[in-house]
Amino acid sequence: MLASHLDPDRLADWIAATRARTSVVEVAMALSRFPDLQLLVFKGAHLAALAGDARTYRFYDDVDVAVVRGSFDAAIGALRADAQFSVSGARQSALVRVRPSGGIVDLQRRALPRFLAPNTNRLVLSRALRFDSHFGPQTWVPRAADAAVISLAHLAKDGFLRRRVENAVVDLKILSELVTPADFAVAVAALGARRAVIASLAMLDERAPAGWLSALADAAEVKRIRRVAEWVRSTTPSSWGTNPFAHPLLADRIADRLAGVAWGVVQSVRFATLRRLGKL
Repeated sequence: MLASHLDPDRLADWIAATRARTSVVEVAMALSRFPDLQLLVFKGAHLAALAGDARTYRFYDDVDVAVVRGSFDAAIGALRADAQFSVSGARQSALVRVRPSGGIVDLQRRALPRFLAPNTNRLVLSRALRFDSHFGPQTWVPRAADAAVISLAHLAKDGFLRRRVENAVVDLKILSELVTPADFAVAVAALGARRAVIASLAMLDERAPAGWLSALADAAEVKRIRRVAEWVRSTTPSSWGTNPFAHPLLADRIADRLAGVAWGVVQSVRFATLRRLGKL
């Protein structure tokens, strides 16, 4: 679709999305000298491609990309040494700004944090689809059911911020046409992050795809997890990109060990403090 044919209200979205997609191609080209490196493009840019390259289907100002095979640190080092890129951060993720366009790639070690889903990279890549023609060399995208799990787990990780919720609703509308409740349940079981996914679906309520929540949990469990999710949302300032309180309360690996919400609150405070001190 030509920019001149867009509704004026969506022109800015089209420009931002086009710049973002071009940026991930530039990053992929720069990293193509690492033959063992594989990049997974997920969330906004990937789902725009699923929607028929509808770059205006929703706003996204960067591209989420995970180094699912090969060395994340080597990739960051190569980009830092290239004058075409400006890189900030590097522990678990880095924002890579492409010059001169200003497009941003959010380059991450994992499609989901280890404490949410420890095997995400390996499992997602094992059934991912190659997308070189769209995003550049050595790029892949998750299959639809895995993309749904990743999208919902990120929504919980980010504390159910309003803009993230709005984006998730649009994303899931696309994915619900491709994923049955049964396929979705299988993907959740494989990737993990079950409670985070249930929390997101519960918070979306009627806007969640039909049948997905009931395929994962009964009403009693949904009610318990929803209470925790609502507390997480109430403690998430709108200015935060992510909410550290969400991690220990909603991560499957940790939630399975919780004796009660009180213990989880104590652990979440400790976790948030450690993050601020730079120890995690």
